[in-house]
Amino acid sequence: MHSAQLFDAPHRKDLRRDLRRLFWSCRPPHAQMPNVRHALHAHRVRGIVLALALVLLWPPPSLTAPTAPLASFPTEKEAQEHCQGGLVVWLDVPSKVYYYRGQQRYGATAGGAYVCRDEAKSAGMQATRSPQ
Repeated sequence: MHSAQLFDAPHRKDLRRDLRRLFWSCRPPHAQMPNVRHALHAHRVRGIVLALALVLLWPPPSLTAPTAPLASFPTEKEAQEHCQGGLVVWLDVPSKVYYYRGQQRYGATAGGAYVCRDEAKSAGMQATRSPQ
C-alpha cells in the first residue's frame, strides 16, 4: 500500500484503531507494577512508541501538497505580461510568503521575485498576514 493511501478516508479508521492498540499494548496491568519506577517506565515507553508511530506514519509534505512549477520574474511588467490580467504579487522565496502591491515589503525583500498570485497559491505559498 502506498503511503498516500494510508491517509485516505477508508484507512483512517483502521489506522486510528491500530495506533490505539499499539499505544495500549505497551501498558502493563496495574497488578504487574510493584512500584512507581515501573509505572514511570511504562509511561515513557508508551510515549516513545506513540511518538515513533506518528513520525513514521505522518505523510511527507511532498505527498500532501503537490507543488506546481512557479514562474518568477525580475520585473513587475514581465510578470503582468505572463499573468494575462491576473494579479501580480511579490514573493519572498525563502519565507514562501507573498505580498500585494501597496504593502511595505512589496518588491523590497531580498531573494524575492514577481509572480502570479494564482500560481503562487497553487504552489503552496501563503499570503502575508499583516495588512501593511
